[in-house]
Amino acid sequence: MRTIGLPRGLYHYYDGPLWEAFFSELGFEVLVSQPTNRSVFERGLRIAYSELCLPVKVFIGHVASLAERVDCLFIPRLIRVEQGERFTCPKFIGLPDLVKASFSRLPPIVSVSIDLKKRSMSRLLGDLGRRLGVKRGRVQRATRAACEQLGERMKSPGDREEDGGNGLRIGVVGHPYIVGDRYLSMDLVGHLHRLGARVLIPEVEDAVIDNILRPLAEISWSYERRLVGELGWLSHDVDGAILALSFGCGPGSVIAEIAQRELLSGRRYPLLTLVLDENTSATALITRLESFCDMVRMQKR
Repeated sequence: MRTIGLPRGLYHYYDGPLWEAFFSELGFEVLVSQPTNRSVFERGLRIAYSELCLPVKVFIGHVASLAERVDCLFIPRLIRVEQGERFTCPKFIGLPDLVKASFSRLPPIVSVSIDLKKRSMSRLLGDLGRRLGVKRGRVQRATRAACEQLGERMKSPGDREEDGGNGLRIGVVGHPYIVGDRYLSMDLVGHLHRLGARVLIPEVEDAVIDNILRPLAEISWSYERRLVGELGWLSHDVDGAILALSFGCGPGSVIAEIAQRELLSGRRYPLLTLVLDENTSATALITRLESFCDMVRMQKR
């Protein structure tokens, strides 16, 4: 049985269960890299080009952790993840090429171009299975299993409220591969809990996002557009909000300005923008969070 490696970063935080189900049904042994730790983090920094954003560097660290243990690696090219003109960020679009350019030797990379304006997910999965030489019946079963996982993800989402106390209600907005990665985010949510905050991580339906953003100019990046919409949705429900971004993210810097100037202008809750990179210290992060929470408490009085 061939072993396929799935790096635990970037796309995995959106569709990891889908790809695990798909490749398992195709007959692969699926190996997902361990959660980000110091070893993965430092390998990524050592191997990756310095111009890349931190989540991509960490992804490359996950690739390195799998490279000697698998027969092949799955690294998709995410172009458009909805049926419209919006795109993902350039690094998602070029991810297979970025990975290949970062290593002198790797196992074969299984890739697929995901452009949902041109091909549906079910058709894309079917084509990928056949390209891997798997029999038609098994490909159909794998496609059904993956689409079931996709259906679970597309169900009406519910906000995650992580209770750290009865005090401030703080919304945390950021890409899942930042906020959901405890090491990369430097345990942002955990620090807020220890400061006595109740943390709300919004998961908002697409129709609600569309309605919130209707007054604004079109935002061309699918994932960043969602972050702005989530910030707008939070406005009536929290005492303050934190936008977690990574240094070197071009779309991220643009949407931070859009959120501050156009969406949140005149709103009552304060917004802290945290920009994380490999040089961010835990002490500095905690100091900023403490100061922010103190300011929010004073504003509530």
